[in-house]
Amino acid sequence: MYLLYLLFPDLYILIQLLVSLLFEFLFISVNISVTSVTVASLSLTIFTNENISSFTNRITEYLVQVPKETDIVVFPEYCWGHTPLKEIINCLESIKSEFRFTIIFGSHPFQLDKQKTTNNAIISIINHKIMYSPKTITMEGEKERNNIEPGENIGVVKLGDIKLGVIICADLWNWKLIYDLVVKQGAELLVVPAFTVVPKGYRDYAKYQWLSLAITRSREFVVPIVIADHYLNGQEYDVGAVSCIIDPSIKNEKIKTVEDFVILPVGELVTYTINFDLIDNYRNYRSRNGLLQK
Repeated sequence: MYLLYLLFPDLYILIQLLVSLLFEFLFISVNISVTSVTVASLSLTIFTNENISSFTNRITEYLVQVPKETDIVVFPEYCWGHTPLKEIINCLESIKSEFRFTIIFGSHPFQLDKQKTTNNAIISIINHKIMYSPKTITMEGEKERNNIEPGENIGVVKLGDIKLGVIICADLWNWKLIYDLVVKQGAELLVVPAFTVVPKGYRDYAKYQWLSLAITRSREFVVPIVIADHYLNGQEYDVGAVSCIIDPSIKNEKIKTVEDFVILPVGELVTYTINFDLIDNYRNYRSRNGLLQK
């Protein structure tokens, strides 16, 4: 560099200036806070007797419809049915190579720690290995049919500057878990793969119970929530079909019903852009009035 300075002093100064500007740009880029995130909930599940190839094709067809600027896509709990885990992983790898989303591929039961079977959320982050987060509350049906046991949530997952909490269905009833993720660990967004199974004829019961729970959690912790649920009823059960996105900052005179508090899908898909500045404003308002969980 010294020789360059002696021979070409003007070029040396120019290079120094460019290097300085580059470092300044990189520093600023690293420290820019994310002000918004675009999320999607996709109520897509494998059909009875459908093979993995057909389901993979359907997934691809729907993901093509997701806006390219989307950051996170969420699928329902148990969306893979009884598909072997190895086939699921092969499917995920092919999808990861085609789409540049972080995808929560629902959940699937298997022995994560080789000691017990847990129901595990499948987390596919761009340029990272697939991660898993077990469900902490298992329902009686899960225990009876598949000997599934409760597991331990992996905690906040960092997606760049975004802190993400991944929970599964009944975990939303686990107030201590939500408190730990949001208040202690700083989760800015919760995603919830769900399977809201109820007896035949109880679809609306499941729907309004779940929407009420999710709205309450979102408001009391001032955290946006993305839920992906099954849409089609089964032969022996109904589902709440509660796929939605909840933005706790929404407040206007048009809210008349429970559904008005959430962003509902058109068909199987719903997308929405969450503005964290508006979330922060609402959080500050609740904090000033003593309404924020601490």
